[in-house]
Amino acid sequence: MAQLTINGITIECVRGNIASQPDMDAIVNAANAGLRSGGGVAGAIHRAAGPGLEEEGRALAPIRPGQAVITGAHRLPNRYVIHCLGPVYGQDEPAAELLANCYLNALRLAEQRGIQSIAFPAISTGIFGYPITEAARVAMKTVLEEVPRLSSVSQIRFVLFDEESQQLFERLLDELTKHMSPSPQDTPAGNHTRGAAMASGLGYGHLSTFRQRTDDLKTSSGQGFGNNGLALFTDLYELTMLQAYFEEGMTEQAVFTLFVRRLPPRRNFLLACGVDSVLEFLETVRFCEEDLTYLHSLGLFSDRFLGWLRDFRFTGEVHAVPEGTPVFSNEPLLEVVAPMPEAQLIETFVMNQVHVQTVQASKAQRVVTAAKGRPVVDFGARRMHGIDAALKSARAFWIAGVASTSNVLAGKLYGVPVAGTMAHSYIQAHENEMAAFRAFAQVFPETVLLVDTYDTLAGVQKVIDLAKALGDDFKVKAVRLDSGDLLALSREARRMLDEAGLEKVEIFASGGLNEDVITTLLSSNAPIDGFGVGTSMGVSSDAPDLDIAYKLSEYAGKGRLKLSTGKPILPGRKQVFRIETDGQDVGDVIACVDENPVGRPLLVPMMRNGQRLPEGRFDLTAARRYAKEQIARLPERVRAITPADPPYLVEVSKTLADLQQRIIKDLPDHGKSSG
Repeated sequence: MAQLTINGITIECVRGNIASQPDMDAIVNAANAGLRSGGGVAGAIHRAAGPGLEEEGRALAPIRPGQAVITGAHRLPNRYVIHCLGPVYGQDEPAAELLANCYLNALRLAEQRGIQSIAFPAISTGIFGYPITEAARVAMKTVLEEVPRLSSVSQIRFVLFDEESQQLFERLLDELTKHMSPSPQDTPAGNHTRGAAMASGLGYGHLSTFRQRTDDLKTSSGQGFGNNGLALFTDLYELTMLQAYFEEGMTEQAVFTLFVRRLPPRRNFLLACGVDSVLEFLETVRFCEEDLTYLHSLGLFSDRFLGWLRDFRFTGEVHAVPEGTPVFSNEPLLEVVAPMPEAQLIETFVMNQVHVQTVQASKAQRVVTAAKGRPVVDFGARRMHGIDAALKSARAFWIAGVASTSNVLAGKLYGVPVAGTMAHSYIQAHENEMAAFRAFAQVFPETVLLVDTYDTLAGVQKVIDLAKALGDDFKVKAVRLDSGDLLALSREARRMLDEAGLEKVEIFASGGLNEDVITTLLSSNAPIDGFGVGTSMGVSSDAPDLDIAYKLSEYAGKGRLKLSTGKPILPGRKQVFRIETDGQDVGDVIACVDENPVGRPLLVPMMRNGQRLPEGRFDLTAARRYAKEQIARLPERVRAITPADPPYLVEVSKTLADLQQRIIKDLPDHGKSSG
């Protein structure tokens, strides 16, 4: 076996069976378009994984050449199978690019899921007929070029069918890295090792610096949870309770319910968001040696308990409402069913992620409602409470109906459309406003020009003058008003533009906007075509927090609750049933999970045995569409940004209410004096 380490990332070539790589987090399937069993690699993987693999793949098929999708591993000893459809040689073109995309997209999926080790076969070299010499070069070159961008993946293995193929891959590995000079951290004894720094050849540059910056970014942004870097993102009392559970042997199944006790003022409903982050975390949460060393230094935890943490994996279930679902007070947003220590440890992370994203989605939905179909752009990143909040908020905003974001990293990570033009500093940096407008419009002809740096209406006039000067080359889309009396200025700007024959130039407004300001402007017929909303939406200034709770509702098969004043708990596993009349949702019933009242159930299974189910894999565009559809089903008074009168009806079923009362009566401490 040849093994090479670049900047801490091990690349190796072995001969063997791709379906027998038990030390790998993920293996790659050289799949067919239907993600079904077949011959070669696909047949070996499907036979080892069992029928569940093909069943899960149905929802993802068909896939295109070069595409990669991910599923659970089922009966395989790995955590994931990444399926890639390689090109048929001589038929799918450009073949080299499509084959490279298989390796590239598989590695990027691995990064997204926090996968540390991944094994590849020689894709397309079987029945698809790709010559092994050409395929090997594409595979090796693509992987090596992607190394600088990897922060989670630390081991890449090529698993080859025969000795000849193994030797070919080994030669290419040596050839493509021979110009690299070694760096100190990449010279473990006994390994065939090249360094990380390279000024030519594959163009890596200083990989160690690049990788450290990527690690910092991913930790800050909440992306790339793998390895997972976030196991210690928990409150200390979770860990002290875990050790107590461990010592007492309290590992039976528990149910924890996440819910919001009461809606904030002026919120008629909340828009659930954030479960995707929770599922990603649960799939990848691990305690690394540095985590365990730190915990040991606290002097609180036994070596036996720390040894248990070393092997910690989440093995439970998650049932949740889909992202974009309107929810109301006391309704479960999600329920975790898992051994008690597993369900307890994750409390802090679950609350943190669902809280911030639900707060933001709920605020954004109000702004979108106020805009009455006009596009809303997220301008809030610079004043949000940290990088993670800014990224997750952009995602939540998109689900809630916001048209685009100024946050470029969010655009890259989530595929949310990005938008933005210029700041006042660009105008200030030029000799005069007209010079700035002319220069910017030359670089970006179909731009939006910011007109309020000095005098708003004078700025509008300069745009008109620019249009006259450029003639048919004038393609500016809009002017942006960012201060002053937006109603009066928008009216006068519209008049000026129309009289100059610029009826197609739109007016975009920003600066201190929220749903109330937008409602006032539009109710006064302000001729504004779109809105940029920043701080108010970015921090949900009128309702920045929720009374959210993650509470034990069942343990060892028995319902649990607490009687703290103002903090009731509904016991056991639950379901929310939404009742409709003539196509409109009119009320909800919170019931026991095994009840079957009238209405459609909202909580769906999203994770089982610590692995996502198809229902737990979210397409953002589908989530956005779903949210729009579900909001439209609510009564008009509930959709409005003013308080609903009467509020949306939420009831507790008689069976659940009776269960709650029986448990209260059976509590050994119920009714005892605390004095």
